[in-house]
Amino acid sequence: MTAILCIADNGGVLFNRRRVSRDAAVTADILRLAADRKIHIRPYSAPLFAEKEANILCHDDLAGGLPDGAICFFEDMLPPSGSFDRLVLYRWNRDYPADVFFCFSPASEGFYLCEKTDFSGVSHPVITREIYERETDR
Repeated sequence: MTAILCIADNGGVLFNRRRVSRDAAVTADILRLAADRKIHIRPYSAPLFAEKEANILCHDDLAGGLPDGAICFFEDMLPPSGSFDRLVLYRWNRDYPADVFFCFSPASEGFYLCEKTDFSGVSHPVITREIYERETDR
């Protein structure tokens, strides 16, 4: 599975059950990254992808039962430990208040950084996309 998350510099993902931030350029980049493949999301994320429903599959639970190689966008839940072999992080490059954190150290979990790209967002001057893959996949 490819897990996709948006995080603040402090690892924050949610604050009071709300996403810490959003940006239309990130949504567009996720769709570009997936190409014509399906993106699995939870109902919470559906409004972000409303215009691209054909490429979106909405599930109440992203923890299991997905096809091998699935692309999953996580917002209101964290990916289950050990469930992904590829990780895409969109970093807001700032700290936001948060009460749910993605505490994951790619290097200590056997992942390597294979791509790092900065781009301009709609609401953020610089957003960083990092793509990690599991070491055994090299």
